[in-house]
Amino acid sequence: MVAGGDGIVAHSDALLAGGSIDIESGGGASTGAALETSSKGVKTGVYLIVEGADLSVDSADDSLHSDGAIRLSSGTLEIASGDDGIHAEVAAVLDGADVTVSQSNEGLEAGLITVADGSVDITASDDGINGSGSTSVEAGVAAAAASSDETGAVEQQDQRQAGPGGEGADFTDSGELVTISGGSLVVNAGGDGLDSNGSISITGGTTTVWGPTNDGNGALDCNGTMSVTGGTLLAVGSAGMAEAPSSTEGAGWISAALSGAQGSKVRIVDSAGTEILSFTASKAFASIVYASAQITNGADYTIEVDGSSTSVTAGQAAAGTGGAMGGPGGQGVPVALGGPRAR
Repeated sequence: MVAGGDGIVAHSDALLAGGSIDIESGGGASTGAALETSSKGVKTGVYLIVEGADLSVDSADDSLHSDGAIRLSSGTLEIASGDDGIHAEVAAVLDGADVTVSQSNEGLEAGLITVADGSVDITASDDGINGSGSTSVEAGVAAAAASSDETGAVEQQDQRQAGPGGEGADFTDSGELVTISGGSLVVNAGGDGLDSNGSISITGGTTTVWGPTNDGNGALDCNGTMSVTGGTLLAVGSAGMAEAPSSTEGAGWISAALSGAQGSKVRIVDSAGTEILSFTASKAFASIVYASAQITNGADYTIEVDGSSTSVTAGQAAAGTGGAMGGPGGQGVPVALGGPRAR
């Protein structure tokens, strides 16, 4: 379908359980979100659930938007957005679908984000994953009820004028939570790669972050605690705002401030010369963070970039690299949501 405004609108719930659905709204992602017109791909007031559908969305505004929660359990989603690829006011759960966000301002945004299974590949000009929003049903209902297309347009304009990366924002932990417990996640971001106004918890899965090349953002950005206790995390980006995990019980981590170009060959080896990891850089970088059960905090490792070696001690942040700020963890994903009206 081709729509000048929103593609599919449900004031309560939308369940996409099969078939093939193609949506172009507002002229597509290349048009960019208009301040005066809502041009989202799929928009709901409470739940947006994809179970088995093959969905292609090319939208000027958010491709998938819910005032409540989004769950992507199975199916294939191809998303291009002039604003957010996936936006939920309260919770977004990706637990089995194959999701590709090929273009977006911010790839995935919600107060409570869970990646539990499936394959997720996100490209964003600003933040790749952004834990920002409401963390309870009550707060989500209030936020949706207080919003309108007009106020949303003003907020969007203010964000654009403020510039990328949330400059001037409050850096206190506001309770949001990004959880990665399984699946494969790849993020390529021009702003922050993994960003949470609250905490980040990685307990499983494979997470790869190609972060920013500018020093005003970081591959990892967390106002609360950043915990890595399972799975693997590779975060490559600039050094100016680089962060390392604050807790890694069950997994060690390496942090290094060293530079490479797009296409650089990188290897991590232990003191015995055994290769732990090798990869080719997708973009220029000035810092590397790697967390895995294969890493032992306190042990020495060598990072090679195009044959040039740097020695590091696991569990120690590189010069100019800080750990995430301490703070309380986030809250669980709500089982049920109230009835906010669609925007």
